Amino acid sequence: MVVAVVACLVAGPTWAADDPQVQRLATCQDAWNDWKEGDPRLKQFVAWFESRLRRNDDGAAFTPKSPLSAFGLPV
Repeated sequence: MVVAVVACLVAGPTWAADDPQVQRLATCQDAWNDWKEGDPRLKQFVAWFESRLRRNDDGAAFTPKSPLSAFGLPV
């Protein structure tokens, strides 16, 4: 019982730090490729994306600027 409580207390901050935008993308609640140019959601997504991620030198991938997590797991 004590082990379960300690595990929950340790895991709690991890769950609280989850990024809701990452979770919405991972669960397909937001589909950025369906948004048309000029859609306000697209502009919001681009602003969020550029503020949280940077393009790698090869240009094929992105790296978080600060720790990101979704569902308690690091992104």
